[in-house]
Amino acid sequence: MFLDEKLQANAKDKVTSILILLSDGLTEEKNGTCITRSKGKRFTFKSVYANVFYSLNDTNAGILIKAVCNFMFGNIEVKPEELSKVAGYYNLLKGELIKSKRKAESGSKEKFTLEKIYADFPNIRNPLARSSNLFRGVKLKDVYEFINAHPEEQTRDMYRVMCNFLDEQLRNYRR
Repeated sequence: MFLDEKLQANAKDKVTSILILLSDGLTEEKNGTCITRSKGKRFTFKSVYANVFYSLNDTNAGILIKAVCNFMFGNIEVKPEELSKVAGYYNLLKGELIKSKRKAESGSKEKFTLEKIYADFPNIRNPLARSSNLFRGVKLKDVYEFINAHPEEQTRDMYRVMCNFLDEQLRNYRR
């Protein structure tokens, strides 16, 4: 795609090695045998990124890696004159990086499910299935917040909790 620089002769071997390392790391993580990592900022590193990095000489690859890290995490200075050397590659990757950033941000939001409600409020009796008509058009986050704000609801039947929740929603709607 970019003809300004030739692919380094050993790039294929380097890429293969990196992908094997990444694959091994993912396998360990999936099996639960990897060392626990902090829950800091992260993004999905795709093999296409490695291919682009290895198509560059080491200096330009370093500049591009810094630019990618700056875009994803911030606080890494990349001089404009340096960035101009790899602008075409950076712009090529930027669309994928934006998608990855959005995915990471949406994945970090707390998920509200009935299982979470029943786990966090174990004294609620007679759980209802998600398919119950009482949940139609209802955001479980709102139900969770309602139960959390009303301790008396935490020991009732889920049917009664939902009736009280829907009554409150209706009262708030009419105001």
